Amino acid sequence: MVSAAFSDPSTGKLNSKPVASIARRRTASGDWRYDVRYRVGRRVVTRTFSRRVDAERHRRQVEYDELHGAGIDPRGGRITLTEWWERWRPSTTNLRASTRARHESFWRARIEPDLGALRLDELDRPALRAWVAHLEADGLAPATIHKGVQIVAKMLAAAVDDGRLARNSATGLTLPRADREEMRFLAPPEVDELAATIAPRHRALVYLGAYGGLRLGELLALRRDRVDLLHARVEVLSTLVEISGALHENPPKTSRGRRSVPLPRVVIGELEQHLALSPGEPRATCSRRRKAARCARPRGVGVCGRRPYGAPGLSPCDRTICATRQSRCGSPPARHRTRSPRGRAMRRSSPCSTGTATFSPGARTE
Repeated sequence: MVSAAFSDPSTGKLNSKPVASIARRRTASGDWRYDVRYRVGRRVVTRTFSRRVDAERHRRQVEYDELHGAGIDPRGGRITLTEWWERWRPSTTNLRASTRARHESFWRARIEPDLGALRLDELDRPALRAWVAHLEADGLAPATIHKGVQIVAKMLAAAVDDGRLARNSATGLTLPRADREEMRFLAPPEVDELAATIAPRHRALVYLGAYGGLRLGELLALRRDRVDLLHARVEVLSTLVEISGALHENPPKTSRGRRSVPLPRVVIGELEQHLALSPGEPRATCSRRRKAARCARPRGVGVCGRRPYGAPGLSPCDRTICATRQSRCGSPPARHRTRSPRGRAMRRSSPCSTGTATFSPGARTE
C-alpha cells in the first residue's frame, strides 16, 4: 500500500493521515489491479485501475483537490443534466420573469434534447464544444448561442458549489464571435411617414421612441406623472414586458437605466395632443426634483399648476403654488416688498429671464 501525506492549509503543519492510498491485488484471471482509496466525508471511495501509472495520477489529483478544498464525491456527478435541471431551476433567485421564461424556453428547445440525457461528469469540454458546433450548424445566431452556454454554465457552477463536480467545463469555452450589427436610424421624414401611417393614438409613441431613444418596454411602462411637458423631459423608471399573456412591470436592469430624457419640441407637441385626447386626469411633478410635492392639474397645464403666462382668460402663475422657479414657469415677475438696512422700503422684482433680483430704492410701504 502506498500512501501520501499533505500539509494542512489552515495550520501549515504536515498531516500524517494519508489522503489517498494505492493497494495492489491480483484478480482471478491472474491480472494485477490497483485500487485507489480515499475518504470523502464519512465514506471511503475506491477507484480501480489496470495500470499503476494511472492509479498514481489519480492519487495525485485527489491529493491536489484535497489540498485546495476541491474534494468531491464521484457519485454526485452521476445524475443526468435533466435531473439536475429539476433541482437547480427552483433554487434560482434574483431572476426577472422574462429571464426565467427565456431560460425555460431555451432548455426545452435546445439543451434538453441535446444534453439532457448526459450525466454531469460526462459534460466535459469536448462534449460542450461539439454541442456549440451543432448549434452553429443549425443556424443559430452567435448571441443566441452565448445565452444558451450561459445557462449551462450557471447549472454547472451550481453543481461545483454543491460538490458534485470539481470544475466547470463551460468556463472559458470558445464560442462563435458575436459581431455588433450596424444600427439603422430613421430620418425625420421617415419618422413622419411612419407616424402618419400608424393609428392616430400611437403617433406620440412613434415620436417618443424615435427622438427619445426609449426601448419598447420603457415606452409601454411610461405614466402620465413621469411626463414633464413644461421642462420637456420624461422620467424612465420602469419597463413593461408580456410573458405568457401576462404583463410584468420591473425596474430597469441597471441603475443607469433610471434616467431623465430630454425631448425636442416636436415630441412635446405630440404628447400634448395625446394627453389632451386621452381620458383621465394627469399628475405632474411640481419641481424637477423627485422629492418635491405633486399637484393635480387639468390637461395641458404646466408643472406649476397654471397655464403659462399670457394664456387667454387665465391669471398669471402664482409663485406660491409650487416650487417651480418663475424663470421656468413663464410667469411675470412677482413683486413683493422688503426693507432696506436703513429702514426704507425697497421693491424687489425677480425677472423671469435671469432669475436675479433688482432693487428699486425709494419705494414706500403701503
